[in-house]
Amino acid sequence: MKAQQVLDMATVIPAKSLGLNVGSLEEGKLADVILLNTELPWWTPLHSVISHLVYAARSTDVNTAIINGRVVLKDGKLTTLDEEEIRAKAVDISQLLLERSGVPSEILD
Repeated sequence: MKAQQVLDMATVIPAKSLGLNVGSLEEGKLADVILLNTELPWWTPLHSVISHLVYAARSTDVNTAIINGRVVLKDGKLTTLDEEEIRAKAVDISQLLLERSGVPSEILD
């Protein structure tokens, strides 16, 4: 498929089918925006931003995320949440779930 078709399938087509005021950057529409680091090997050479976005971009390329007008990720760091606290809670909860299920943890023990 052409890159533009794939991008549309991930953005404007589902937004339209769900009747949402999202899916493209236009005046009056709600928008979340991400900024990508394009100075990485898989972005070179860059002949088509859309093609690279669809076929080469990785989640780790996201440098900044703006959601509902609020910067939630800047320079790869969360601005609204405490990552260490989230990780600690995830470890505690996963350990509890493993204990409840009787599954031993080879990592946390």
